[in-house]
Amino acid sequence: GFEPTLTAQPSMSTGLKSPGTATGLSFAGLVVPIGISAMVLSSGSGGGSGDVGLGVLIVAGTILGPGLGHAYAGESGRFWRGAGLRTLSWGAMIGAAALAWDGSNEGGSAILALGSMSLYVASTIYDLATAGDSASRHNEKLASHKVSVEPVWAPRDQTVGIRVAVGF
Repeated sequence: GFEPTLTAQPSMSTGLKSPGTATGLSFAGLVVPIGISAMVLSSGSGGGSGDVGLGVLIVAGTILGPGLGHAYAGESGRFWRGAGLRTLSWGAMIGAAALAWDGSNEGGSAILALGSMSLYVASTIYDLATAGDSASRHNEKLASHKVSVEPVWAPRDQTVGIRVAVGF
């Protein structure tokens, strides 16, 4: 017949990723390089070759930063796709500036600039908004393939045992 048993809660699996941490990493990866650069420039410490370093910091932060949460969650493909889109966007924005430099192609350069900025913003928002989902998918993969071992107590027989559960 049926015997009620008391079971201990299985411990958390190692390797779990926090959706909040993933989102925080993506946000910080975008905002911190921009913030550092703004602080340096506003303090008057900028100038000369240091501005190049700040420019590299800003560009790297805006390209790589929003995807850091995906990298943390183990979704390197998502990280590199977002970084690739943002790299193309930066390249297209530079191309638009080059086209507009001499003023001969203002209409085409404006369309290219608007399109590339739109792609950049959309890619950034998407990566920020979905970094937590990447962590959740990582955790679901762990949960779907696990083995748990837990102690059980059968009060009727006053016996202790072990229950093994295997999930696929």
